[in-house]
Amino acid sequence: MTDINDRILSELQLMRVAMEKIAASGKPLSVGAPKTAGGPGTFPPFGNSAGQPIRGAMIKDLEFYAGSARKSIADPARSKFIVNNLTLLSTIEDEIARQGGVVLQPPDSDAPF
Repeated sequence: MTDINDRILSELQLMRVAMEKIAASGKPLSVGAPKTAGGPGTFPPFGNSAGQPIRGAMIKDLEFYAGSARKSIADPARSKFIVNNLTLLSTIEDEIARQGGVVLQPPDSDAPF
C-alpha cells in the first residue's frame, strides 16, 4: 500500500509543478480527451515505437517515452497536452511496474532526461 501512496504522491507532485509552470506562463489550459496515436494504450506518433502498444513494450522504449512525457509535462509551452502526457506517463509507469521494473523519477533539475 505504501508503494501506491508514494506513486500517487509522486504523480501529484508532477502535476503541481506542471500546473505552477502553466499558471506562471499565463497561457490558458485546454483540457480534452486524452489522445495518443491510437488511444491511451499506445505510444505517441514519434520515435521507434510510434503507435505501438505500450503493454509488452521493451523497458528501453518505455523509459524513452516516459522521459519525453515528463519533459512535455514540465514545459509550459506544451500545456495544452498536459492531460495527454499525464495519462501517457501513468500508463507507461503502470507497464514498467507490471513488468517488474522500477519506475525512476528524474532528479529535480533542468538536466535532460
